[in-house]
Amino acid sequence: MDSNILDIRLKRGFNRCKFCDRPHKTKYHICNRCGSRGEKSHTEDDCPYRCKLCDVYHLTVEHKCCICGLVGEKSHKIAECPNRCKLCDGYHSTVEHKCVICGLVGEKSHKIAECPNGCKLCDGRHSTVEHKCGICGLVGEKSHKITECPDR
Repeated sequence: MDSNILDIRLKRGFNRCKFCDRPHKTKYHICNRCGSRGEKSHTEDDCPYRCKLCDVYHLTVEHKCCICGLVGEKSHKIAECPNRCKLCDGYHSTVEHKCVICGLVGEKSHKIAECPNGCKLCDGRHSTVEHKCGICGLVGEKSHKITECPDR
């Protein structure tokens, strides 16, 4: 809303809403989340349809962890799920973890940085066979570390 119009409304006696601080009377307030109206409404942060675990538009009792499937108020934030992948901090279980370098899946997998097929020439997320020097463009196992490039 144009600030000039806002100033005019306030000068003409429009009150600011106690829930959203907009230039309308509180009795005309409508919660954008649940549609609650008027004096018995609330701020968006206090809306009962704001899940306290994930900030999505559903009741906390309806919350479901997408990793372990635990439902309701005894559930947890996804980032705090005990089944969250310990190998990469990804939003999946360790059973579903897949190394992006060698493709090994599950609990027998490993951290990407610890992959035995990882690049020995740099810390890149690729195998040594896929390594490419950023200066001369030499690719593969016959390549070299960028600090050892003869074109440097």
